[in-house]
This record gives sequence, C-alpha cells and structure tokens, in this order.
Amino acid sequence: MKKLANSIQSNKQEIARFKDQMSNPRERILSIALHVFAERGFEGATTVEIARRAQVSQPLVHYHFDSKEELWRAAVDHGFSPLRAVYVGAAEEMRDIGTLARLKIMVRRVVRFAAEHQAIVQITVQESVQKSPRLSWLVQNHVGPLQRELERLLEAGQQEGWAKPLPIPYVMDILMPATVSSFNTSAVSTELYGVEMHTPEALETRSDVLVEIFFQGLVQTAH
Repeated sequence: MKKLANSIQSNKQEIARFKDQMSNPRERILSIALHVFAERGFEGATTVEIARRAQVSQPLVHYHFDSKEELWRAAVDHGFSPLRAVYVGAAEEMRDIGTLARLKIMVRRVVRFAAEHQAIVQITVQESVQKSPRLSWLVQNHVGPLQRELERLLEAGQQEGWAKPLPIPYVMDILMPATVSSFNTSAVSTELYGVEMHTPEALETRSDVLVEIFFQGLVQTAH
C-alpha cells in the first residue's frame, strides 16, 4: 500500500510538473535543454534543436537566455534543484538519530535521485571527463555542497569511532560513483542478468546492496 501511495503521489507530481511546463515556456525550455545537453553534450547541443523540441521559437530561447552557456547553467540549476531536498534541512529532519544512520539515509537518497534524474547525472559525467571550465561551476554550486555534507558525516563517524580512519577523499571517490554512475551502464546488467535496474523494486534492492557492501567495509567490527 505504501508503494502504491508513493507511486500515486509521484504520478501527481509529474502531472503537475508537466502542466507547469506547458503553461510556462521558460520551464519547458529548461526541461528540454537539460535532456538535449545530456544527449549531445554542451558542444553538440544547439538552441535550434532545443527550441524545436520545446515547441517554441528560437528567438524566445534567446529572449530568456543570452547565450548557450547561460542556458546550460540554468538547465543544470533546474536539474539539480530536487537534489537540495537530499541534504538541505536534513540535519534538522534527522537530528534525533545517529550519524551512521544519517549517512546511510543520505546514501539511499542520492541513489534515488540518480535513478530519477539521469540527465543531470549524464551531464555531470560529461563535464568530469572533459574537465571543462563548466566543471568548476558545477562542483561549486551543486556537487560540492552534497559531498561536503557526506564528508561531514564521515568525519563525525571517525571521531565517534564507528568509521575506519580511511582517507575521506578516497572514500568519497569510491562512494559517489557507486551511488550514481553505474546507472549509465545498467543496460549491461539487464542484458546479462535480465534485471531492469530502474524499477522501484530494483532501486530499493540496489540501495540495500550498496549500503551493506559499503558500510560493512567502512564500519569498525565492534559496531
């Protein structure tokens, strides 16, 4: 029943978002631009294609955004906006539970975000591979704040003694790709094992497996 209720709520949110996009050309442009940038990369994307797919005129795109660079940043802001719910206010929301439980919850939230927002994950991967000037902006404004929150919980765990004293940059370099990047190759798992990794059931199982493997390696035996 809980899964059904969540599914109904998700569908309502998608319908509301679709209606908002149809009545708000700027929002529609941003939504389409996000997917075009994910598919084509920054260099391959054009405002002509974005306008065509958004069903607006190209002058309207330029009316809202002075350049492709500005449109890219606005689209990335648009795509990352749901991620703020992962960590903004999390300290208050989870203030009555320990840091280990908080960290596990945060990891599960990131896995869910990555599964539901593949376009923004793809853009992040593209800019990381290219090491473009846009990467610094992306890290400073979006990726960095999330990772700093995870780092803070890891540091607290090391101080409390439940986390092994492993170098945090290396832990994060393993943890973050494990939470997001493998969705880009999930078709391989589907081909090999017949498992569709994007279903709600598979997503929940994936979170369980990641938390089990990662934290059993991270947490001291006594804990």
